[in-house]
Amino acid sequence: MKVCTLCFHQCASPSALVAHMRKHTGEKPFECTECHKKFTRADHLRLHLRTHTGEKPFECTECYKKFRQAGHLRGHLRTHTGEKPFECTECSKKFTEAGTLRMHLRTHTGEKPFECTKCHKKFTRAGHLRGHLRTHTGEKPYECTECQKKFTQARNLRMHLRAHTGKKLQVKQKVPE
Repeated sequence: MKVCTLCFHQCASPSALVAHMRKHTGEKPFECTECHKKFTRADHLRLHLRTHTGEKPFECTECYKKFRQAGHLRGHLRTHTGEKPFECTECSKKFTEAGTLRMHLRTHTGEKPFECTKCHKKFTRAGHLRGHLRTHTGEKPYECTECQKKFTQARNLRMHLRAHTGKKLQVKQKVPE
């Protein structure tokens, strides 16, 4: 067992310790050739590459929805079983996934780890920051198929679509060409 001298995390091997130390140093030696995003671990890069290839090798036997990662399938399966093994120690609310519990805990701590580099506004979720950044860039990736009006947020397009259809619809982000 190898132990990190900075945080005392235990690693099973010297190579695992080297990979762990990158969390402290910020080193990201594995780069995506498609979008140049960098990663601390090769397996994280391999998972990321599926966002470019569209590969989703893990399929739900109940509803046939497909996933890029086995862990995402495991979490999804809980939607069918109703199992919620992750419980908030503050309010006892239960969740199907550990990540959702971590996000929920921010409602109790007030933590907002995602900060806009332009105006320094802080957010509890990365997706909220991405949406906010569009107010600075002017990007409007959500387009109405009826009238071609564009929106920065999917929820704004959903509300707009009600004017055309009278009902709530799901929308997908327009993929840049």
